[in-house]
Amino acid sequence: MDPSAHNGILSGLEHIDQNLNQENICFRSDICRQSDVGQNTNGNDNQVTGFADQSDNIQQQSASAIPDRAHVLVHKIVDCPGGVTCPQLFRINVVGNSPNPSQFAIRNHDTVQVDIGRGSYQVTESLLQPTPPNLVLNTIYGPDCSGIIESAGTHKFCQIINEYILRPAT
Repeated sequence: MDPSAHNGILSGLEHIDQNLNQENICFRSDICRQSDVGQNTNGNDNQVTGFADQSDNIQQQSASAIPDRAHVLVHKIVDCPGGVTCPQLFRINVVGNSPNPSQFAIRNHDTVQVDIGRGSYQVTESLLQPTPPNLVLNTIYGPDCSGIIESAGTHKFCQIINEYILRPAT
């Protein structure tokens, strides 16, 4: 065996890419910790050269990928009588455990995903455009527009229908 080799890794070669044939064995007794680049590293960063000990390179799952939130999909439908111009822009308000977004504008046939924590929630809307005097507005909220999120990763579908009806002529 080559005297400059340790566990199959040659140490006497120059200008070799550090990533070739690396076994990722830690030769230090320091404890493992999380590095800035999301890798589990053994040992300490080399403060002088700026190189990190790349032992035990295990990719860690990022915190944003962990499903600790639920999702409410808000879908908007505007039912408008033929030949009539109906409002098409509405403001949605979501209350609950840190909804994101908690307020947004939505148009006919749009769908917006709201991330929300566990607990009770409610989705409501307000008009951003007035209802024309020749129309009567009937707003219908689907069953998932309010309720309780019991566990992370839950998906709810809140459909809000604005049904415009022609006001009878007087």
